[in-house]
Amino acid sequence: MGESEFGFVPNLEDLTFGEYIDIDNHLGDIQQVHKAMAVLYRPIKQKLKDKYILYDYHGEEFHDVMLKMPLDAVVSSIVFFYRLGIDCSTAMMTYLDKGKQREIQQALKAASQTNGDGINHSLHSVRETLQELKRSLN
Repeated sequence: MGESEFGFVPNLEDLTFGEYIDIDNHLGDIQQVHKAMAVLYRPIKQKLKDKYILYDYHGEEFHDVMLKMPLDAVVSSIVFFYRLGIDCSTAMMTYLDKGKQREIQQALKAASQTNGDGINHSLHSVRETLQELKRSLN
């Protein structure tokens, strides 16, 4: 844009808490989305082939520049985070469901070990009794 080349933040895990808050506060508001774009897209400081290093985020520094950002880049960023949110929510629910299933299985196993201690011996005794009853009826 203009005379500067901007790049998308290459690693979202490197965002600071403040950067994350700025994205979260402004991404869903179309009147303020340029502020979120200023966090996500920054001027490229150094570039080698397809790798680049961005300038650090300094609050309001690029808010005005982002007002001229192409709409397709804004929409693609919004869709990216929307899908990321869905994927993360799905993964979290799957993990929690598996954790809950594991928790239930462990509770049942513990209960059967506590309350069902000796059940195999009892089943063997019941089988023998049933066999004796069948023989006596014949």
